[in-house]
Amino acid sequence: FGYAKPKPPKALMSIDELTRIAMERCTTAREAVQLMGDLAVKYGFYGPDSFEGVAESLALVDTQEAFVFHVLNDPTHTSAIWAAQRVPDDHVVVIANMFIIREINVSDSANFLYSDNMFSIAKQHKLWAEGTPFDFTRVYSDGEYAHKYYSGRRMWGAARLLAPSLGLRPEYGNLKTDAPYPFSFRPDRHVAPPDFFRVLRDWYGGTPYDMTQGPAAGPYGSPNRYAAGVGELQVKGNWERPIDLFRSTYTFVVQASAAAPAPLRAVLWFGPHAAHGTCYVPIPSGSLAVPEPYRAARQGTLDRGSAFWAFRYVENIANLKFSYMIKGVQDSQTAWEARGRQAVQQWHTISDPEQLTAAVRGHAAHVLAAWWQLADLLMVTYADGYITSPHGGNDASQATGYPAWWLKDVGYPQGPPPPAPGVADGQSS
Repeated sequence: FGYAKPKPPKALMSIDELTRIAMERCTTAREAVQLMGDLAVKYGFYGPDSFEGVAESLALVDTQEAFVFHVLNDPTHTSAIWAAQRVPDDHVVVIANMFIIREINVSDSANFLYSDNMFSIAKQHKLWAEGTPFDFTRVYSDGEYAHKYYSGRRMWGAARLLAPSLGLRPEYGNLKTDAPYPFSFRPDRHVAPPDFFRVLRDWYGGTPYDMTQGPAAGPYGSPNRYAAGVGELQVKGNWERPIDLFRSTYTFVVQASAAAPAPLRAVLWFGPHAAHGTCYVPIPSGSLAVPEPYRAARQGTLDRGSAFWAFRYVENIANLKFSYMIKGVQDSQTAWEARGRQAVQQWHTISDPEQLTAAVRGHAAHVLAAWWQLADLLMVTYADGYITSPHGGNDASQATGYPAWWLKDVGYPQGPPPPAPGVADGQSS
């Protein structure tokens, strides 16, 4: 139920306001779901009303439960429609720019919460017939935006990494009406933060949709696809949408554990900028402040005190010769994220909030410094199309050129021919 811009004057609640209020007033995910839903219904909800639509989805987690929450404005633009579903304790859900809650079980209040107007509005607008199963996504979702597979491919992509035994297929008819993927799934093995880092960094490597393969990836296999521009006004089409995306402002993993000491029961693994160029840094809820480098970011001003800029800098350098440079980035990610996990274990022994905050700040500062050093190392090593390495007092450089398939594709064999016979050193015989 879209609306004309600007937002309806009677709707007071955006997803940002609902989130802030819930974080201020609630102690559990279930309480937060109910409060946000009630406030949206009472005071009206409004979304961005961009090409992404007017609805929102959130995942809410505490140490005991997790919920998926969907909300959209009602037809009057003075209230809201919402639903939430509990995630089974040993399951994973993937929310990829689309509703995922399917059939609502009205007799199961432990696992389903929803607004009282959900059924009546659907019936009034002929979106649902009473007596038939109520599929929330089929009733209230607009489906995938941008293009087919924009959402579903990511749902499949995450499942293929965490639960390959499911054998889910990457292609389908209509994601909204066919429901080709389950609301949630059980991973094949126990998962930890590094498993989710891997998902967030996925560009479908090793599949027919691998973003690092083919002419669009360039000679050095970049997964990045830059959209818009005058070219797309003349040539219609779409790029595959990976999970990992170069234009991300940030990605994160939240780890909640009832068994951890109180200051560490929630740990935010925060990664500014794109997942494949960032390093996830642990910030526990018991820290008194977020480290300053993780609070400062302006796209228009390069700031060497900003973690966003350190990771953005590295990602953009690496994209120049991706298949070579990404290996160094991944090695650094593996090493520093392992240090982050070790740091979290060490922080279990810290009871003083000031001391914990200082320790968090110190680890974050080390990562920031390491990423700027990595940027310099990548530049020195791969400048001017060479691979340069120090050997004592002499530096050795090796030319790499381009892969053979790319040379053929761009017409290298049809370039200028060899010198004419009998011609050498610019002199005629």
